[in-house]
Amino acid sequence: RPGQGNSSYAAEFNLMTDPESARICFERFQRLTMISWELTEQVPFPWGWWDSHIKESSSASAKFLAKITTKYEEMVRPDAEPLIICDVVAMVALLRPETVIKSKQLVGTVELAGTHTRGATVFDWNSTRSPNANKNVNLILEMDIGAMLSYYESLF
Repeated sequence: RPGQGNSSYAAEFNLMTDPESARICFERFQRLTMISWELTEQVPFPWGWWDSHIKESSSASAKFLAKITTKYEEMVRPDAEPLIICDVVAMVALLRPETVIKSKQLVGTVELAGTHTRGATVFDWNSTRSPNANKNVNLILEMDIGAMLSYYESLF
C-alpha cells in the first residue's frame, strides 16, 4: 500500500514540500486522481527503451523530454537505478485510462502535524473512520507497463 514516501519516512517529495497546499487540494477538489510513489517505482522506463525511443529519436518532443531529464538521468543511471518519471505516469493514467489495471476510491487527506509523518498522504482504506465521507481520491494502484510504453511510442 502507498505510504512509504521518497523524501521522508512516509511523505512523497511534492507533498512534503508544501503539505498545507496539498491538504487544501484534497479538501477542495471533489475527486483527485493520484499516482503513488510506490506505483511509479513499479512502472519505470526500461533504459534500453529510453535510449532507442527518446535519446535516439529525432522528434522534437523526444528531444525536449531527453533535455529536461538530463540531470536526473546523470543522477540515477550510473547507479543502475530505474528511470522513474512520475508526471509521465500520471499523464498516461489520465489520458489513457485503459492503462489502469486497478484503482480504489478512498477518503484521503494530508498529515500536517506529525514529526515523522508531516506531508504523508493518509487514506481511510476500510471506510471505518469516515463511512459517509466523500471518497475524494481515485488512487491508481496498478498500471499496464506494456500499454504505457505503446502509448509513449505513439507520441515519439
